Amino acid sequence: MPRAEPTERARALFALLGLPDPAHFGDRYPYQASGGQLQRAMTAMALCPNPELIVFDEPTTALDVTTQIDVLAAIKHAISKTGTAALYISHDLAVVAQVADEILVLRNGRMVEHGPVEQIFRAPEEDYTKRLVSLRRSDKPSQARGDDVLLRVSGIEAGYTKGVSILDDVNLDLVRSETLAVVGESGSGKSTLACVITGLLPAGSGQLQFDGAVLAPVLAARNAETHRNIQIVNQIPDLALNPRQTVEAILSRPLAFYFGLKGPALRQRVATLLDQIELPSTLRDRYPAELSGGQKQRVCIARALTADPKLIICDEPTSALDPLVADGILDLLMRLQREAGTSYLFITHDLSIVRSIADSVVVMLGGKVVRSGGKADVLAPPFDPYTERLIASVPEMRPGWLDDAIAGRNRSEVGKP
Repeated sequence: MPRAEPTERARALFALLGLPDPAHFGDRYPYQASGGQLQRAMTAMALCPNPELIVFDEPTTALDVTTQIDVLAAIKHAISKTGTAALYISHDLAVVAQVADEILVLRNGRMVEHGPVEQIFRAPEEDYTKRLVSLRRSDKPSQARGDDVLLRVSGIEAGYTKGVSILDDVNLDLVRSETLAVVGESGSGKSTLACVITGLLPAGSGQLQFDGAVLAPVLAARNAETHRNIQIVNQIPDLALNPRQTVEAILSRPLAFYFGLKGPALRQRVATLLDQIELPSTLRDRYPAELSGGQKQRVCIARALTADPKLIICDEPTSALDPLVADGILDLLMRLQREAGTSYLFITHDLSIVRSIADSVVVMLGGKVVRSGGKADVLAPPFDPYTERLIASVPEMRPGWLDDAIAGRNRSEVGKP
């Protein structure tokens, strides 16, 4: 095949999937493309040999809601135009409803139910399917905000390369015993902010105050008490847990380090923690590979709790979990907050989670805070254009939502001056 032929084929696929500058997009390296662009590029790769079937394995799980719409629309359009069959694997029924013709529900390796999309959503037959379809998180009641600020971020600027700022004049307050949700699309600076607060990335300018005292920007300059009081739960538990340590070893190390526990007292505290996170004590001798995704995330939460911290930073802790498991994790976090008064800085791109757990909200875009305040104020109109787009991009559990959302977005674009 002449070299020009596959090049033209690739460019045509880039155009089909809505990638920018299709004639030159193929010249980019992966780090020069966004997450949504990379996912569409992978779809183009899969379409190259004109396959009869493509398997999409959770292609939008790690994407923010605004990017997810673009990727879903591109996938749906490409499949329609090429006539390729698709097997779309996902734990998000709201997403599945937008791209599938039929749905097969699996649980523990067994088929629970199979049928057309409309039938699964309108008249599911099995109890497990009914639970998935009917899952609706209740909103956390709004309440008057307290004035006991645990964490204050003032005028923070930070970046990974000298002269290039990722965060630009970020300001926020987290009140003691409350949950502050930080929301925004990929690349908005959410996780960079978490790195600054934990001391993993020193700020270039600005100030952090924690529990009434100025917080040293560098982790090494902070004392052990500060380390103990600020803990983090990561997005992917497989990367956060040592695969060569048992659950008991994972939880025992910080207990021994921070509180000097050993012997029977140590074992009893581990048992108490497992009970707190609703895991049976029989799992204490298991390794991470022997646990489910939800169980591993609970172990990560228990490890954060070993330090008895005042603040836990939760960085997308439920994004890789199925809806029922994620709901259990959120319920656990809220119960622990009620019992221990722990404060959460909760990083997410899922606004349905924000409504169910947050007391206050910060919306970030391009490293800046574009909207902040109590949840009732931030999530109520009138909205700034970006917050309005975020809210409109949250998938709804009904077939046809994607088409309606894209039509609404197009109308908004047309109406712009």
